[in-house]
Amino acid sequence: MRKRLWLISVLALTAVLAVLGAIRVGQSTRVAEVGSPAPDFTLPDLDGNPVRLSSLRGQLVILNFWATWCPPCKQEMPAFQQLHEEMGGRVRIVGVDRAEPVDTVRRFVDQYGITFTIVLDRTDELATRYGLTGIPETFFLDANGIIRLKYIGPMTLAQMREFVRQVEAVGGSPAR
Repeated sequence: MRKRLWLISVLALTAVLAVLGAIRVGQSTRVAEVGSPAPDFTLPDLDGNPVRLSSLRGQLVILNFWATWCPPCKQEMPAFQQLHEEMGGRVRIVGVDRAEPVDTVRRFVDQYGITFTIVLDRTDELATRYGLTGIPETFFLDANGIIRLKYIGPMTLAQMREFVRQVEAVGGSPAR
C-alpha cells in the first residue's frame, strides 16, 4: 500500500512539474510581434540610470539591438546618430547593447559620437523577450507603444526616415 501511495505521489508531482514547465516554456517563447504592444522593460543606461520603455509613451520610439563587435551594427550606427540629430524632437532612439561590459560600450559610444540613449541588456534577457534572431535588429514603436515595423539587418538613413514616416502615418501620435 505504501509503495502504491508513493508511486501515485511521484506520478502526481511529475505531472504538476510537466504542466508548470509547459506554461513557463509557453511564456518564454512568446515574442514581440508587429501589431502587438512592445514588451516593457527597465534597463540601465551607461551611467546606471534606469530607462523604462513605458515612460517614453507619447513618442515614436526606435529600439535598435546591437553590439560593439558587430560589423553591420557599426555600419548603421552613424545613420542612427544622424537620424537622432535630425528628428530628436519627433523620435526617441534607444540603442540596446547586448550583454557587453559598460566600459566596452562607453568606448564605442565615444568613438562613434553617439548622443542618443544607450541601455545595457546585460543578461540578454530583453533580446530573448523580443525574439531576436541576430543583430542588428530594430523595432519601430508608435506613440502608444505598439510595434509597427521590425527590420532585421543594417539600415541606411533613407530606410530609417521612410520607416519613421510609415509609423507616423499609422500611429505616430498618442491616442486621444
